[in-house]
Amino acid sequence: MVKRSARIGILAVSRAESIDVLLATLESLGWLGGKTLDVVFPEPSSEDATLTRNLRHILAAGVDLVVAQTRSAVLIATNTASAVPVVMAAFNGDPVAEGIVR
Repeated sequence: MVKRSARIGILAVSRAESIDVLLATLESLGWLGGKTLDVVFPEPSSEDATLTRNLRHILAAGVDLVVAQTRSAVLIATNTASAVPVVMAAFNGDPVAEGIVR
């Protein structure tokens, strides 16, 4: 049996430095792109409709978790991807008060 790589999706509004830092940190921990880790990273967009489309693409790829950058991406991901863990890369607000963290 061949073990598949871990797969993460990145739902982002921009190619921010924080995304590059995340990927570099994962690599330093042994998660090598294309070997032990597959990254699904559609073209970033600040438009909610495009973020929603990007999330559908990410989920169709069978990711193990979604990294959501910014408040709008977090809200879209948590409202849509109930079966996949969502990691908040950035969130302005109170995620508990807004019902994001359960």
